[in-house]
Amino acid sequence: KGNKLPRAPRNSASLSARYFWTNSNEDRFWLELISNYQDEAFMSSLNLENEILDKRNLANLRLLYQPNKTDWALDFWIQNITEQRVNYHSFDQTAFAYTTAGEALMLNPPRRIGISIIWSPQN
Repeated sequence: KGNKLPRAPRNSASLSARYFWTNSNEDRFWLELISNYQDEAFMSSLNLENEILDKRNLANLRLLYQPNKTDWALDFWIQNITEQRVNYHSFDQTAFAYTTAGEALMLNPPRRIGISIIWSPQN
């Protein structure tokens, strides 16, 4: 039957929803939610049990506001809404002479919240 392909989950899905509206001053708003799901998967073609990517469901949210007749917008965003921490890469450090500590793990970034300014000159 053979080994499974690395970083190839059996199931994955992505969902995106956007809603646009204007207020009485004709300022523009839009709300966007993006969610991604991925089953667990092996990190390498060796299919080692200690090298499995965790299943995950990550979501991002953003709200944009653009005042009427302007060339700029404010973007309020939250990345990783649920603050789910999953391993997306690991490797065995014992192969290196400088450590016998075992595995090194890399996790996805924690929840981040921010504001960005978007400028789009009309000229």
